[in-house]
Amino acid sequence: MRVLVWPAGWEDDATSQYRLLMPARALAGEGADVVVDRTGPTVVWDREWHGTTPPADANVWSVYRPDADVVVLQRPGRRWWTDIIPHLQLRGVRVVVDVDDRFDLIPRRNVAAPGYRPRVGSTHSYEWIDRACRLADTVTCSTLALRDRYGYGHGMVLPNLVPERYLSVEPAEKRDAVGWAGSVDTHPGDLEVTEGALPRALHGTDWGVHVVGTGKGVRRALRLEAEPSVTGWVPFERYPGCVAEIGIGIVPLHDSPFNACKSALKAAEMASLGVPVVMSPTPDNRRLHGLGVGELADSPGQWRRWLSRLIRSAEARADLAGRGREAMAGQTYERLCGRWWQAWEGAPRTTKELVHAG
Repeated sequence: MRVLVWPAGWEDDATSQYRLLMPARALAGEGADVVVDRTGPTVVWDREWHGTTPPADANVWSVYRPDADVVVLQRPGRRWWTDIIPHLQLRGVRVVVDVDDRFDLIPRRNVAAPGYRPRVGSTHSYEWIDRACRLADTVTCSTLALRDRYGYGHGMVLPNLVPERYLSVEPAEKRDAVGWAGSVDTHPGDLEVTEGALPRALHGTDWGVHVVGTGKGVRRALRLEAEPSVTGWVPFERYPGCVAEIGIGIVPLHDSPFNACKSALKAAEMASLGVPVVMSPTPDNRRLHGLGVGELADSPGQWRRWLSRLIRSAEARADLAGRGREAMAGQTYERLCGRWWQAWEGAPRTTKELVHAG
């Protein structure tokens, strides 16, 4: 069986890395016939056009059969990606669609929200992702909640894992800092759930706050007395090393339907990189905690207590970091990439099923 992977992004797109590129590389390393393709499908259109993006009224007339038995699409938000699915299936190619977020529930203050909001004549929205999931032979999702929403009876959960190399990353020096990795632009309201617990935990210590990112808006959201230190934007290849420098990691998420569907990826990254982590009790964070990762905090008081304890005890930090790294040693792509192969291989749907899915 040959699998062709068409990721939504490339080397600096973290979602493409974790959802498609890392498992594809792990499988290829095991000898599986998996190809990551940068060119995409060869399409015959119903009209001539020039440029890189089809006009809104252009339609897919036909699709050439790729040299593959299975193709994997990632969050196909554009109409044309959804339109090619039945063409591929009728040529005997299985189609797998991967979904990593509840695109219909993206908070309005999230910078990504306008791009997925349906509009009259829109060629990019969450509605096309939903239709693609209905049409697909298999839908793979990072969490159970996403499978329940997008699976349509043919969904599978493939939790985000980490590459084995994360387990051996050791920073040149650990910062005496509580750290967060992310952007307020894509996490509106999340840091605020700590309600000032962090500066209270830091009071009377030499510890600071460090952000893997630009740090824009973080001081206000965390109610800090001073601006945190920041890395600025870093390319993905440098990201693990920057996260590993953090003394204690935090993953605060406010209680919302959108966050209830999110994966525990941030906590998984931190734990695998040897960072003790405190996180909000979203469903997938609870799953990861059950494996031995981090501590859960669902109130400002709990945030303060856990952070105070870890800041003041090197032994507590080492213990939590060790347990987290040990747990993540069993959650690597190299160890579990067979799950992706099983999902991609799945049983084909019948012609009748394809018709009704449309």
